[in-house]
Amino acid sequence: MAPIVLDSVSLVLGDSLILDRVSLDIGDGELMGIIGPSGSGKTSILRVIAGLDPVESGSIMIGGVDMTTTPTRRRGVVMAFQDAVLYPRMTAERNVGYPLELQEVDGSEIGQRVSAAGRAFEIEEILDRLPHQLSAGHQQLVQVARTMIRAPAVFLLDEPLAWVDAGARTRVRRWLRTLQTGYRVTTLYVTNEASEAMAIADRLAVLNEGKIQQIGEPKAIYGRPANRLVAECVGERPMNFIPVQIEVDGSGSWLVTDGIRVRSWAPEVAAHHPRLATLGVRSEDIEVDPAGEVRATALGSLRHGHHRETELAIGSARVWMSGTGSPPAEGDVLRVRFMRWHLFTTDDGTAITHFA
Repeated sequence: MAPIVLDSVSLVLGDSLILDRVSLDIGDGELMGIIGPSGSGKTSILRVIAGLDPVESGSIMIGGVDMTTTPTRRRGVVMAFQDAVLYPRMTAERNVGYPLELQEVDGSEIGQRVSAAGRAFEIEEILDRLPHQLSAGHQQLVQVARTMIRAPAVFLLDEPLAWVDAGARTRVRRWLRTLQTGYRVTTLYVTNEASEAMAIADRLAVLNEGKIQQIGEPKAIYGRPANRLVAECVGERPMNFIPVQIEVDGSGSWLVTDGIRVRSWAPEVAAHHPRLATLGVRSEDIEVDPAGEVRATALGSLRHGHHRETELAIGSARVWMSGTGSPPAEGDVLRVRFMRWHLFTTDDGTAITHFA
């Protein structure tokens, strides 16, 4: 049993505040994804949990025990770094099984468990090679296999599949999730790929400049981002943002700019009249509709197999619309509809409302 609780944890390195009163409550056996821009403090959260960096203030509980000042070796955690750290004179097979050797596990059992890990992480054919003979992606897979084979109380995974090719990454993360669920090991998974975190995590924590922006289930964060930064981080493609003016008349509230006049009945929108705001809409939430309330001009399209993305000019804004089928021709004037949209303040980007 190893739930993790971070209570107002701050980390200072030199003159820099890296983590600012971070609080997290990760349930026993839960897989929590940590996402955010580069330099936001994602890896630092793992390092303070592992005891590699001492906290300035706050506390860290693992399995109900205060581990704030406990040495790393006694915390029951194992961490896989983005840059694989392997024993250079050991084969991949021995690297994977070495933690079990240290635990004096029987040799035949080590062999069975290493073989199972090799199959799960698709490294069977390279187990006899030394680290310098492996690609960066294979080195990462060896490190992840070595991490998972130990079945500790806590897994701390820092972009463990960053160098793995796209095809293998999809299969491996499925196995990783299956093993994590089977072991019931509390896991923190740091990644720059929001789609990856959304695919495997029970919950997400979005971080920026050392502060937690939002915590919740992937679907909830995707549908109701707390602010503009969260909206940018979560999703396969960046959200489109369009400056709008909030207007109010007898028929309701309106979000208005050149080419757009979108109605909203949300009282929180009217409360911001007559301010400027930022309208956010995902590319997959824009569709062509002859009766649509948004006027756009097609600027060109990109194809990705059966999927296509079309750049649109809506007034002075440039946005992307994604979908399938034949794209509009360059220069076509269209009517489009926003099926779902989000509204943010222009100052700190806080969400005003969400329409779905």
